Amino acid sequence: MSGGNSTLLALGLAFIGVMALVLFLMIFCTYHSPPPPTTYTIDMVDTLGQDLLTRENLEETMLEEGQAEWQCIVCLHMNHPDVSACHLCGASQEASTLRQMSTLSDTAILGNTVLGATFLSNMSSDNPTDLAATTILQAPEISMNTRQRALRYRRLNRMQLTQRQRGAQRRRLWQRVQLPNGSYIWVRTALPPMLKKKDSLISRLRNHTLIRRENRLSATITEQLHRKNAATLGFYSQLEEDGKVSWRSTTETVSISIDEKDPTLTTSVEDDQDNDMDMEGLMSLPFNEKKKWFLKKVKSLAVPFTQSLFRVVMKRDQVFEASVVALTELLTPDRLREHLNISFEGEPALDAGGVLREWFGLVTKALFSAELGVFCTTQGESTSYWINPASEAALGSDYLTFYRFVGRLFGQAILENLVFEPHISLPLLKHFLGVPITFSDLEFLDEELYKNCVWMRDNDNVDSLCVTFSVQSPTGEIVDLKPNGRDIDVTDENKLEYLSLVLRYRMLDSVAPQLSAMLQGLYDIIPQSLLSVFDYQELDFFLCGLPTIDVNDWETQSRVRYFAQPEDVVGTNEEAQVVAWFWEVVRAFSDEERARLLQFATGSSRVPVEGFRALTSTSGIVHPFTLQLVPRGVPPLGLCAKAHTCFNRIDLPRYKDKDEVETYLTLVIQMEITGFGFE
Repeated sequence: MSGGNSTLLALGLAFIGVMALVLFLMIFCTYHSPPPPTTYTIDMVDTLGQDLLTRENLEETMLEEGQAEWQCIVCLHMNHPDVSACHLCGASQEASTLRQMSTLSDTAILGNTVLGATFLSNMSSDNPTDLAATTILQAPEISMNTRQRALRYRRLNRMQLTQRQRGAQRRRLWQRVQLPNGSYIWVRTALPPMLKKKDSLISRLRNHTLIRRENRLSATITEQLHRKNAATLGFYSQLEEDGKVSWRSTTETVSISIDEKDPTLTTSVEDDQDNDMDMEGLMSLPFNEKKKWFLKKVKSLAVPFTQSLFRVVMKRDQVFEASVVALTELLTPDRLREHLNISFEGEPALDAGGVLREWFGLVTKALFSAELGVFCTTQGESTSYWINPASEAALGSDYLTFYRFVGRLFGQAILENLVFEPHISLPLLKHFLGVPITFSDLEFLDEELYKNCVWMRDNDNVDSLCVTFSVQSPTGEIVDLKPNGRDIDVTDENKLEYLSLVLRYRMLDSVAPQLSAMLQGLYDIIPQSLLSVFDYQELDFFLCGLPTIDVNDWETQSRVRYFAQPEDVVGTNEEAQVVAWFWEVVRAFSDEERARLLQFATGSSRVPVEGFRALTSTSGIVHPFTLQLVPRGVPPLGLCAKAHTCFNRIDLPRYKDKDEVETYLTLVIQMEITGFGFE
């Protein structure tokens, strides 16, 4: 009996051991097996199954065989043949294309960089390729080139340019020229219609030996530079070491330092090629090449997201206030250039790009609102944003904190590949770059003031206007433009001095503290030496992306994931029909409705300059717009499309007809949907 009990006991212990092992294995599998295929895991698997393509590594040319870019007659920007209006200035392709003439090419050599340019590239002598040492053209080519350029110039004179186009046309009016001592100086360049020889003054500046020995220009070259630059009443701003912005005349022989010690300037567009390319060479490159170089340098500045993240948790109803604190107080100097990781209290979401984009949209909407008072709108044909001169009264004694925040927000947006919806004014873009601001730029702040100043400049007997050397500030205070200015009358003899002081007051003195704080914040993250490769029109284009949404590009650069299995031919065909209906509906939408749909799907209503192929998820990783077909749910909510902004994805139910697609897409873009969560 005792033997039987021993056997039973042994069997019982063995059974308990087996059960314990089974239980252990079940627990182990529960915690270590892959989770169910949620939205996040599906998208991450798709991403991990591909090469991680980033924005700066995208191929620049998307041209089919036989296609060629066209050059804008107004601003000389190169555009894709499928684009009907210039992305930089809005001029039509038709106005820029001479179909009855063949396009000639010339090759210009600049330093160690060979640049290919169309015949319009030499239309203005301020084009760096024209100012280089050598231009290779045969005599017959020069004759044809000249005739074509003259014809285009006459056509340009007949065009009624918009304000945007007038600004874009002058984007190459000033050129940075590198001096032998490594610094740079501004030179005003003409815009002749005919092919001209290289600019002799610029050649002499580049080879001037006195500045290398004594750090100054000779009297002869100084006088020539003065005469050349004095043709335009202009100044440029510069952020000094004490943190204040100075106002310098373009007639002064003051060099502009580019930070050659910046480690981001040690490599070129290609990682191991052209390492001796200078900044002047970079500035002369086509926009796409500049952009590619710039994106690579910005990425080298950023702290890798795998190494460190700047995590911020905030309440949705306090997003602006919390963001100001985060970027001005919590973002300490040792953490600058870390990628942001944003989350909202009570909303469990993994920020793979979508939360960041929504946060950015909420912050910029508040920042540029008239109620806040940081910015004001310009008065003219094209509305943009300028620093509010009365911001201290609107924001209180701590008003400069907001402008430091603005600068850092711009820098962080560049770091994170975010696209701005508001356009900042042309003069403010010039301040960012240190580009000369001229009398004609008043038009982009206050068109009525500009017209009045032009009338004063071009007419006599201005003393009859009873104007003094003073202006009224936005708060109603009388401000003297010079000592005792309110007691000095403006006459024909001193009116140019008056106009110069008005320009300085409107462009700098009235907003100098705010501008200084903004530039400091911006340069904390993105050095001015990097931004300087762009002109002001290119910088606006880069910051704000494409002006319109191209549905053809959207569809071409998208991908579709079917719910039906490949062997289910009927189901796959039905889902393909739903996709076709989707694009038909999107094409029928207005521009505003398309922007709303894009906002719904990606968290942003605008597209980067490269188009839809440059949509990204986290840390600049390219993630194309995706349509995921899903089963029908219980109406009405079960038939609403769902967005996954982190991965630029819409879940599209298997609708029965096109009307159903239109009904539910219209519904979701009209709803104010906010918040994130896991399913």
